[in-house]
Order: sequence, then structure tokens, then C-alpha cells
Amino acid sequence: MNVRGQLNPSCVDAVYKSSRMPQYSGNPLIEALPEALEPAEALAAFSTAPAYSPEQCQWKISERVQMLKTLSGFMVPLERHIALASELDSMLRNGYVGRAPATPEYAERRQAIYAERMNGADFAEDQYFTPGHQLSLLLMGLSGMGKTRFLKRWAAQYPSVIYHQETHVYQIPVLHIELPANGESVTGLCNAIFRAIDKLIPGSNYVEQYAIRGRPTVEMLILRVETVLHLHCVGMLICDEVQNLTNAGKSKQRLMTELVSMSNILSLPLIFIGTNKTEMLFGLDFRQTRRVSGFGGQHWDRLEEGCVLDDGRVLSEWRDFAEYLWQFQWTRKPTPLTEELLSTLYWCCQGVIDTCIKMFAATQARAILYGSEEITKELLLDVYKADFQLMHPMLEALRKNDLNALARFADIKPPALSVIVDSVQRRAQSLKTSALTVTKGTPGFVNLVASAVHATGFPLEDSMKAAHEVVSEGKAKNLVAATAAAVQTLTPHASPKRAGGSGRKKVAIQEQDFSDRPDDLRRYLQYSERSGQNVLGVLEKAGVVRPIQELLAI
Repeated sequence: MNVRGQLNPSCVDAVYKSSRMPQYSGNPLIEALPEALEPAEALAAFSTAPAYSPEQCQWKISERVQMLKTLSGFMVPLERHIALASELDSMLRNGYVGRAPATPEYAERRQAIYAERMNGADFAEDQYFTPGHQLSLLLMGLSGMGKTRFLKRWAAQYPSVIYHQETHVYQIPVLHIELPANGESVTGLCNAIFRAIDKLIPGSNYVEQYAIRGRPTVEMLILRVETVLHLHCVGMLICDEVQNLTNAGKSKQRLMTELVSMSNILSLPLIFIGTNKTEMLFGLDFRQTRRVSGFGGQHWDRLEEGCVLDDGRVLSEWRDFAEYLWQFQWTRKPTPLTEELLSTLYWCCQGVIDTCIKMFAATQARAILYGSEEITKELLLDVYKADFQLMHPMLEALRKNDLNALARFADIKPPALSVIVDSVQRRAQSLKTSALTVTKGTPGFVNLVASAVHATGFPLEDSMKAAHEVVSEGKAKNLVAATAAAVQTLTPHASPKRAGGSGRKKVAIQEQDFSDRPDDLRRYLQYSERSGQNVLGVLEKAGVVRPIQELLAI
């Protein structure tokens, strides 16, 4: 392996294939890229599914639960994916037109980066910007619709870095950065770009060299970022989580202006990915910027249940998606996808792709771990209530099509699929080992009862005797009932009150008020000894401890 491969295995040597397109012909940056995918090829390339076979349904429980987690990478290309893939490929290639290294245009553009910044000019009307050529695109929609996953999947068809030996140029076709949650300023954006490039280019250290050393001003940072982007022939910059800019205060306008300026001077396509919250950011503050930069936009809404055609067929991306997903069942009793189940699943996830996948996996996990081994309507609804509570406000807003409520819940999304499956697994294991399910058939049942009774404060010998008595009499169905019965046999019953002073004195003691020093446990012990009552009963009546039945059932 060459040195470049050792430093970065994703860096490849350029291999050129001549293009018949006149505007692309002879441009090494374009001719080193893989050919654009045809629609049928894109369907196969962007489809990701688990390595499933029916015999896996007979595997051990632990193995099947592990297979459920492989659904986290599930993706079935829809019409929107194929259309966007074609548009992105066109943007990438057109962005490289006029940017070939060792050409007059390349040198002029590099000189312009320096000259324009030195003169303090605005790039919004840059001479290199070609009207009508779309440089940027906004992809907006609900969290969980697969925007980021698809962009990463699309970008994976290109090498991370291409080395051009003749010109000694390291080309980065697609650079993906994520805007920080606190909406950091222009400085934060520049540092994010430097860090991303440092991970890709062998031996580079732009963060130290350009962002830290010498404490550069914001203007210097911007100039250096533009220079590095141009030097490494970055073909497309993807800015993810762009809704975070709403947290940036006044600095968001400058940050957006600088991004658009970079796009124009470098002929660098920009892709912004964000939730519906992004609409306010772009629709109000950056109308002028959007007109100048050639923005396009796509909105990825939830999947709709579909419409019925004249011939009775149902046209529905939702149905197509759900039917394909439904094949991946690891339960012992695979369930056909009925209309009732399809309708219930849609009610639970409202056509949000990520939620649908996690709901399907979590329901299977419940069926496998709890022993029912089949998916039912009731089980889907139980999983929705137990495992997706965080999603309820957003999903309810989707059912009502309440746009104001949706704006408040724009960024809500469930935990990762593995987290949900692990949570179901922990609850199932907890149930199997709880006191309610430990019965007299459990090995060592008498000892378990005795230990539980002894833990409440009774002597071990008395606890063991009471445990044997309760179990031999058949009073106990489980550990909770057995312990409660044993404690009751050891708790002295109140004797009838006798006439005279002693009876009145005991009543006075029983009605004693501990509110002046409720945390002094010694007083409860003293009261227990003087009144003849079990100390546990005294503590329960005072509200200091919970009843033993409740504690054992936890």
C-alpha cells in the first residue's frame, strides 16, 4: 500500500474516464468521478436491508434480538430519493466546470479569493456566478424522514479523497459538516470545516495551522477556509442540522452570508439539511441571499397513506415502504400484514420513516422476549404507549395536522433503535426475575422467603421458621405473598384493652405524635418496644417506609 493509503485508506489514486458531455470533457475533477447512476442502478445502490433468511426465526432469543438492531440501517429508495440523487449529481459535476487545476480559470479563481477579500467586496454578485445554474439546495422536513441518512448514502458512491498525481491535488468530492447545537458563529463554522478536511487529507493540520496559530480574525479565517476549499477542490459542501442557526442570534445572518459568498466565488454547491424549523430561517431572513445564490428547495414530509385509483388500486409510498419492511420478521410466528395492522402501524408512526422502523423492531422485541412470538394490533399499541411516550406530542400534532404544535415539536425524535430494543430487553428480564414471578417451584424458595423476612428486621431463626410454616401450608403463590404471610405470623396481634390506667396509657402511646422529629428513627424503635408492636408496622403506619408488598414487587 502506498503512503497515502496508509494515512487515509479512503484516499484513492485518480482513474480518468473521458466524458462525452462537452462541458465536462477534459476536466480531470469530473472525469475522475464515477459515472452518474441510472434510476434502476440508484434503486439498487441506495437500498440497504438486513441479511435476512426465514430460518433465522428459529434462532435463539439473544441472536434474534441482535438481528433486530440491524434494522437501524434499513432504507428503501422512494421516488423522492431517486429524483434528488439525479439533481445532486448534476450539481456536483456542474460545480466543477471551470475549476480544473492547472488551467487559467483555476488560477484566476484563486487570485479572486484573495483580491476580493482584501478589497472587502461582497461576493453576492460574483463574476463567476452563472445565472440560472443552481448552486445550492435546501432539504427540509420532519426529523426521522431519512434526510441525513440518504445524503450520506448518496455521498458514499464517491471516494472520500481522490489524489491526482500529475497535479499533486487532493480532491474532496463531498464534504459533510454538522452545525453545532448552540448555533456557533462564523468562527465555529470555519473550525468545523478545517476539522473535517484534516480527517481526510493525509498529513494536514489546518486547525492548528490556520485556526489556532496567531489568533486570526474572523476575516482571516474566512479567507483561509476559502483557500483550503479551493486548494482541495471540494465539490460540494453539505451543512447538516442547519436549524441550529436559529440559536445563533444576530450572527446567523452573517454566517449565512459568508456561506453563500463562498458558494458563489468558488462555484461550490451548498446543500442545507434541516427540520421544519429551518423554514423560518430561510423564508424570512435570507430572501435576498436565496435569490442571488440560486437556491432550490425540497420538502420531505411524512409518507401519506395514499389515494385510491379508479381501478381500485391504492397508490401509496407508505404502503410500498411498509410492505417491504414487514418482510423482516424474526418472530417464531411471522404475521401477514393485514389492513388492520397496516392502519394501526400508520396511526402509531404517522408515516415518519424512522419512527416506523423503530416501532416495528420494538414490537418484535416485545413479542420475542415476552414469549407471544407474533405481532398483533394490541401489541403495537402497547409498544407505542410504553416505548414512544416522548413522541406522543408530535405524533398527535401530526394526526390533527396542527401546524402550530408541530413547530414546537419540530426536533423531537425517539432514541436510537438499539437503545429502544435494549430497554425492552431490560424490562423483560426484570419481569422474569421479579418477586412476583418467583414461585414455590423456584429452587431455594424457602430460603428466599426467609431472607426477605429477615431483611424486614426479624431474627434469622424466626424468619426461617415462619418461611417453612407459610410454604408448608401452601399460603404462598409467589415471593411477595409468602413474605407478607410470614411477616404477619411474626407480628404480635394487639391484645384486648383492659380497664384501668394501663389501657389508657397504651392508647396514649399509640397516638403519640412524631412530627416534631420525624427523622429520628430511635423514637420509632422506642415506641415499638413500649407498645409491643413490630417496628416494621410502626414505620409503615408512620409513612417512613413503604409496605413490604410494594417493595418486593418493584
